[in-house]
Amino acid sequence: MSVPEKEPRYRLLGIMPREAGVRPKKEPDDDVFTWPHLLVRHAVVTAATIAVVFGVAIAFDAPLQEMANPNLTPPVAKAPWYFAGLQELLAHAHPMVAGVLVPGAAVVFLFAVPFMDLGSGWRVRYRKVIVVVFTALVLAVQHPELVRSLVLAEPPVHQWLRDTPNGTVVYGEFMTTVWEPAAKAFNEEDDEGAMGILANAFSGTRVFDSLPPERVAAIMQNSRAMKALALSSDPFPTLPKDKVGQLRLPTLIITGQNTIKIHKLVNEELARVLPKATQAIIPQAGHGSARENPQAFNEAVLKFLAPS
Repeated sequence: MSVPEKEPRYRLLGIMPREAGVRPKKEPDDDVFTWPHLLVRHAVVTAATIAVVFGVAIAFDAPLQEMANPNLTPPVAKAPWYFAGLQELLAHAHPMVAGVLVPGAAVVFLFAVPFMDLGSGWRVRYRKVIVVVFTALVLAVQHPELVRSLVLAEPPVHQWLRDTPNGTVVYGEFMTTVWEPAAKAFNEEDDEGAMGILANAFSGTRVFDSLPPERVAAIMQNSRAMKALALSSDPFPTLPKDKVGQLRLPTLIITGQNTIKIHKLVNEELARVLPKATQAIIPQAGHGSARENPQAFNEAVLKFLAPS
């Protein structure tokens, strides 16, 4: 007689929440093998380049001269193109200068470039202010014959003030109350706070916190350039006053009515050094007078450039 099987008995020990399986997000794989993807493209470009060169060579005859005479060197023989500059320099300078000093100075300069500016940004677009303003001044100093007139709107030659009686105090106050706090904020990745310090100082007011979002966004577009400048080892490079004073071309020096004292003193020193300088005050504007009052700024520049 068969004994009926007993139904299995289960005991509930506890309920464990089911953990949802999280699948790792699979990023699109954009890696390809060197062969055939890369090398085939290189081969195609190489073949096309060779075909174009052959086509040009067949279509146009090279201006060849007579067969070379090993016993006669032509008088116009030049060095290879990468030494052409030194070859031309030898015709105008001593061999020691053209062959040793000039190439040596170029090599030393290339080695020194990384140590000349320790800012976080090294491209031109990160240092627009210095590049634009000093390009005009340096061009005028080095090649005055190429420049007919200058318009300077508070250029950053702040180092000049350290040689003036009142400028030393103003320069030190600017560095401790404006520039160094802004550099500290930039170093702490507080770019908006740093730009607020600079915007309030340069405009002569303290309205950065009350500006509309679009105006703040416009100011922040320049934050990378100002950050590179603030963290640079030499944010305000100088120009020799004696060379600037030799400029005999008409110069318009523009000052914003509300600009801070250091910029006013810089413009006063420029007006003293430049023999043919005239000044214009832009009302209701600070350091950015071209942006803050463009109508008055344009009127002043056009009046200066108008033929007398």
